[in-house]
Amino acid sequence: MYKCEQCGTEQNTDIICIECGEIMGGGGFSLEKTPELSNLTNTIKYFKEKVSNSAKNIKAEFQIKGLESLFESVAQTKAFLNEYSQGKKEKEPIPTFINRCDEIIHRDNSFQIAFAGTIKAGKSTLINAMLKKQYASVDVTPETAVLTKFKYGEKDSITIKFYNESEWEEFFASATKNESGAFLNEYKEHNADIEKSKWVGREPITEELTKENLSKYTSKRSKSHYFAKEVIITMNDFPFEDKNIVFVDTPGLDDPMDYRSKVTRDYINKANVVLLCVQAKALTANELATIIKIFDNTGGHPKKVYVLGTQYDTLNKPKEEWAKQKEEWIKHLSSNREHDITRFNKKLAERNIFAVSGHIACLLDSYENGNLSEDDKKKLVVYALDLFDKLDFNECKEELRAFSNISHIEELFREDFFKDIQEKIIQDSRDSCNILFQQIQAHFNQLLQNAQEIFDSSNKSLQDIEALIKQEETNMKEIKKEEEKLNDFIEMLDKSTDEAIEAIEKQMNKAME
Repeated sequence: MYKCEQCGTEQNTDIICIECGEIMGGGGFSLEKTPELSNLTNTIKYFKEKVSNSAKNIKAEFQIKGLESLFESVAQTKAFLNEYSQGKKEKEPIPTFINRCDEIIHRDNSFQIAFAGTIKAGKSTLINAMLKKQYASVDVTPETAVLTKFKYGEKDSITIKFYNESEWEEFFASATKNESGAFLNEYKEHNADIEKSKWVGREPITEELTKENLSKYTSKRSKSHYFAKEVIITMNDFPFEDKNIVFVDTPGLDDPMDYRSKVTRDYINKANVVLLCVQAKALTANELATIIKIFDNTGGHPKKVYVLGTQYDTLNKPKEEWAKQKEEWIKHLSSNREHDITRFNKKLAERNIFAVSGHIACLLDSYENGNLSEDDKKKLVVYALDLFDKLDFNECKEELRAFSNISHIEELFREDFFKDIQEKIIQDSRDSCNILFQQIQAHFNQLLQNAQEIFDSSNKSLQDIEALIKQEETNMKEIKKEEEKLNDFIEMLDKSTDEAIEAIEKQMNKAME
């Protein structure tokens, strides 16, 4: 580490201070030796002024009291990233950092509970059971999945947000890379491209909350569903006293469309609680990989993850089979390492892994509301007979509801999730900011290190070349000396030869006389 004498900042490079811009003189640089660096200090100071002015233009609604100064720092960071990225073609991670800054700056004081997991694992059914309503789509397929939020509102309504141009391009590129081609095939069959200009880039719209309006933007029978990015449902009879609660039904983490899987990964990171739905059977390799992805995206907070064995009612002998399954799940999802922040410890695994049946809870709610169909009544009869050996499900409604285990989640909501909720929101926001700052710092430290290594390598190369030149000069001097010796020898040889020839001529002349 090197320390700037001007401002005291410690950093990995000794060439120029990244804080105040002063030339530190490392690596042989100096203003005298390198005049072209003389304006760097003023350039960096000018850049910092531009960042400061840019930050003032960032509109932010700081809705969480007590975190205003922290969010101001995030606004400054976003301004820096915006200025830094001007004219650069760097794809990642700068755009991701900027998006994360936006999410934090506009973070409201809601407590967000993300329902995640594999496709068809029962996420939407579980949400319906929690809401006591049948609004979450249980027919969602990999081609129609969309991020859906449920929260309190003075009026029942549905708000639809659409892809902008760049988001649609990224989404469509993801569809093109999908090996199955299912999305593109349906998109072409529905001739949906004629609707693209109507929806892509459109401002959000709000309509009355009805199943018809909901299906218009989520059902694969509708052309418009392709362009819906997010659906927000507000309910006046939201069944929880705390109005800050938001349920989020996310696309599956194993969604064949990588774009939608990425949406889920990003949302898991910022959610306050994650309810991870996995079918209550033996874990497959793919399901285990999905769960590990969840843990990897919690920012080192595995305690906020609850792994739910869904569709509990589909097991042949639910209680006996689940007891064995849970024991295996705990082995796979917990760690013996004391400070492992990416897995459950054994105690947390025992507490945060349990089985549920949203389907049975929904059937009972429909029955009590007078909306149960004859086919669904038959299902309840079968459950009552299989689980409690009773022909009349009315005789075991309470046992069926207890079996669904939805009450256990509601108890967690009251005793765990919602206790000191405002403090948890503040702490989660602080954690998100700290993680973002650490990632940005690590990125730029790596860039500085790479630049230093390149400089060191270049400097070393120059030294090698200089040494080679000196060696060649020495070699040339030696060659010149040898050449001079050779010339002297030739000159001496020529002189000796001339003398010898002269002597021979004299002898021959005497003999002829």
